Amino acid sequence: MDEIGQLRIYVSERHFPIYHTMGKTLFAQNSEFFMLCVLTGHRIQLRMEVPKKQELCRAITLTENDWVSLRSLYYGEIGELGAYKQLTQLAEQYAFAGLTHLIEEEMQDLIYQSDEGIFHLKDNPIELQLLITEYVIKQKEEVPF
Repeated sequence: MDEIGQLRIYVSERHFPIYHTMGKTLFAQNSEFFMLCVLTGHRIQLRMEVPKKQELCRAITLTENDWVSLRSLYYGEIGELGAYKQLTQLAEQYAFAGLTHLIEEEMQDLIYQSDEGIFHLKDNPIELQLLITEYVIKQKEEVPF
C-alpha cells in the first residue's frame, strides 16, 4: 500500500475544470467521476495518451472496488498483473478517451471550450447531473451488470 500513497492520478489540463466541478456536485470525489470516465473509455474500447497532464487526485482516494476494476482492465488488455503505477497510467488513458467521448457525444450542449482550449461546464450543473445519471442508467440497461 505504500506504493499507492505517493501515487497521483493525472488528467488532461483541458478536462480538469470538468473533473473539478463534477467532484463537487454529482460525485463525492474527483476519483469517482474519473472512474466513470475510465469505464466509459473501456466500454467504447478506446484509450488515448493524455496531453498536458494536471494532477487530479491522489491514488489513495480510489476504493478497493476501483482497484479491482483497474486490475481487471489491465489484465484483460495486457495479459499480466500490473503495478499500481501501470494501472493508473492505463486508467488515465481510458479516462481521457472516455471523457472526450462524453463531451463530444453526450454533454456537448452543456459544455463550452475557452479560447485556450479548456473545457468548462455551462452554468447549469443540475442539468449535467441529470444527463450523467441518464447516461449511466442507459448504459446499465444496455449491458446489465
